[in-house]
Formats: sequence, C-alpha cells, structure tokens
Amino acid sequence: MLDIPNLPHESVPDGRDSSDNPVARSWGEPTLFDYEPRPHWELGAGLGILDFERAAKITGSRFAILSGAGARLERALINFMLDTHTKENGYLETLPPSS
Repeated sequence: MLDIPNLPHESVPDGRDSSDNPVARSWGEPTLFDYEPRPHWELGAGLGILDFERAAKITGSRFAILSGAGARLERALINFMLDTHTKENGYLETLPPSS
C-alpha cells in the first residue's frame, strides 16, 4: 500500500500541470501589493528561520529546519491549537509515552 499513490477525486479534471486546475470557489478579493511579494521559502531563508539545504541532507526534499523565531512560531501555533481545543472544545490533552 505504501507504493500506491493517492488517487485524486473523480471530480478532478486531467491536466498537464497546476495551470489546468479550475478554481472551485474563492472568497473575498485578492490583495494587491505595491511591491512584488516574495514566497515564504525565500523570506524564511533570508531571515535565517528556515533551512531547506540542511533539512534535505537529513530527510530529503520538501522539509525545512526551523530555527530561532521560526521554531518559536511553530511551537506557538501548536500551543494555540491545543489551548483552543482543550479550553473551548472540550478535548482532553494527553501525552502518551513514546519509545
């Protein structure tokens, strides 16, 4: 099963690449910038909070090492999610043992 790729939903049209994907729905108006926006991977690498090259040596492509403010942001998002679900949605936080 690990070798079988995820099959797309039957409603997904065949296409050459992502430019053939139709917009299923949208919300609001796109933000217009008075400058050329940069992608997050360029901003993170420039700020020294994302390191894709070292991560690729450890795990392969499509991963990043988070450092400094990047690691703190990740931890803050995890804490926010846990706090929201335990305090507002009645979930019980648990920490099972790991080997």
